[in-house]
Amino acid sequence: MKKPNKVVSERLGYAHPAFTMRTYQHLLPGMSGAAAERFATLVATASR
Repeated sequence: MKKPNKVVSERLGYAHPAFTMRTYQHLLPGMSGAAAERFATLVATASR
């Protein structure tokens, strides 16, 4: 499964997903919080 930033990078014609993230990350303010929540869920389920 491709990561969303890779798909966006390909659609925009950029060679590297890192460029896409550096350029557009300010448009995704909730992304950090969503990642933290997902990580917390993974940690909680892994310890069972």
